[in-house]
Amino acid sequence: MKIEVFASQTHVTEKDIRGKDCVVIDTLRATSTIITALANGCAQVIPVEEVGQATRLRASVGGDTMAVLGGERGGQKIPGFDLGNSPLEYGPEHIYGKTLILTTTNGTLAIGKAETASRTYIGAMINATSIALALLKTETDVVILCAGMEGKFAVEDALTAGYIIHCLREQSPGIPIETGDLGYVCEVLYETSQDDLLTAVQNGRGFEQLHALGMEQDVAYCMQRDTVPALPLVQDNRIILVRQ
Repeated sequence: MKIEVFASQTHVTEKDIRGKDCVVIDTLRATSTIITALANGCAQVIPVEEVGQATRLRASVGGDTMAVLGGERGGQKIPGFDLGNSPLEYGPEHIYGKTLILTTTNGTLAIGKAETASRTYIGAMINATSIALALLKTETDVVILCAGMEGKFAVEDALTAGYIIHCLREQSPGIPIETGDLGYVCEVLYETSQDDLLTAVQNGRGFEQLHALGMEQDVAYCMQRDTVPALPLVQDNRIILVRQ
């Protein structure tokens, strides 16, 4: 199995992804939020790139009673939206049985870049082992697409990519795993940081932004390993849970 890691959605092309399994990562916080919402009973997540798209789409999927608008710009909840981009907001009382229409600065853009993949999974620290097990069932070559932050490298996404690669090796000692240079670096970064992941992310811009907004609890939640063993799959421009 060959694994290629891309540092942000601006670095990947359709050709890089076509025919491969893809894992989209935006650890702080979009993919962590999507995983949490679906695990808490959200019926489906529809990722969109623009705020206007989200507001127009709500009417077509049941209006206020059946759809929730969620998302952020600059880390903060979009004015007029129901929820922001904190996974801690997405409890069953807000999301159970509803469609989440989500737009974020980085994560939903990255999901849109994965259209030519054979399968696209939504990954984060909180479900990394579930992602690894799903990838091993097909043994298809894999692209791990980090959303990054505003088109640039994000340490929390690299740590998550490294952990997924680490899980693949742990779960499949008989299957050769080949990584490119960035995959190798991510794996080493994870393995040297695994005893204190919170400290490892504290010099990153993602942490700095959330710290300035008083959202350190989000970081602590998102950097936990395998706490939400859910497997979200992109299917027909929406994200649903699949059985493992």
